[in-house]
Amino acid sequence: RPTMSRRSQSKLSFIPQQQFDHGIAKSITLGIQQGIQAGLFNGATVGVVTLAGSEVIASGRIDANGPNLAGTEKYDMSSVTKAFVAVLTHILLTKKKIGVEHFALSSHVARHLGMTGNYTDKLTVKHLLLFLADFALPEMKELVRLGRDPIKELLAADLEAQPGQRYHYCNHSSVLLGLFLERVSRRKLDRLIDRFILEPLCMTDTTFFPHRKDWPVSQFVPTEGHLRAFVHDETARYLMGTKDQAIGSAGMFSTASDMLKFLGMFLRGGHAPSKEVILPKRIVSKLGVNRTKGKGDVFGHGVGLWSRLASGFGDNVAVQSRGGFFKLGYSGCVMVCLPHDNAAFFIGTDFLALGRRQTQKGQLFKWMVGTISNIVRTLREGHYGES
Repeated sequence: RPTMSRRSQSKLSFIPQQQFDHGIAKSITLGIQQGIQAGLFNGATVGVVTLAGSEVIASGRIDANGPNLAGTEKYDMSSVTKAFVAVLTHILLTKKKIGVEHFALSSHVARHLGMTGNYTDKLTVKHLLLFLADFALPEMKELVRLGRDPIKELLAADLEAQPGQRYHYCNHSSVLLGLFLERVSRRKLDRLIDRFILEPLCMTDTTFFPHRKDWPVSQFVPTEGHLRAFVHDETARYLMGTKDQAIGSAGMFSTASDMLKFLGMFLRGGHAPSKEVILPKRIVSKLGVNRTKGKGDVFGHGVGLWSRLASGFGDNVAVQSRGGFFKLGYSGCVMVCLPHDNAAFFIGTDFLALGRRQTQKGQLFKWMVGTISNIVRTLREGHYGES
């Protein structure tokens, strides 16, 4: 069996340098080629990390007429950003940080943010983490298109019902959560994520603001409208461009290698490579989606959500892992963590650059599930990742 690639060794040196199962690369490459042939994307980057090693495989082109992918390109993380904000919330909850006002999952957010809408006085941190608030407000991108201030409108919006009664996945909750963390810490959201997540994990290729870095535009995988190095989400682009403000719903850019560092933290029970505790193990174990037989999905606290999509993995016996989670971004990126298999995955594509819309999302998701399922089978057959 070939050993782990040199790139993986240098960037993920905290992992024991054991032999890497050659079947992993073959399985990934085959899966990407199938996606290209199905017209889902021009190319894709797939990364897998376990307790034994890591691998990043890229195949296809960066766009229709561009060069071949190298595996080091930067992707618009889209809604995967929400997972970082959720993890940050738990970090600030579990660590007594100087300058951060004490708060709990049950803390009410309205008084911190000056919210005035009906039912918002009952809105808590937990409601925002689990998307248990249904706002009587259009999508924030629609407000931007109408020339209205999306933050001002959100803080004045009513809820359709008491928080906690309805599950409603939307950007509103994540944006409010990011604003709340800024208020209790008196620091910008991007600075908080840098300090408590990116720096301890040495995620040097991840940022909200690519223009602050000396990174060539050619390193970025395009999204809709052939945007490169500019976030595709209109609300994030408006706020980051006009107010230099990161938001909790979208806006981060990252590479496959950096995302494996983030996911590897969960496999190590919340520890950074330096052994620094980022999250206590007892918290990490509660963050995923725990499937309970006959009772549907029982959620953790905000990292992996969307019960209907989670149940899609449940139909495939190769991808069932108690306490696991996944997060799918509109841009065509996904991260998946399967603690039971000691494995986690990142997939990045240029799905949006091809003009794909809601009708093709199901095809993309099916391809992602199939690709990850095949990798998991290879891991299990090779006993890869065992400690």
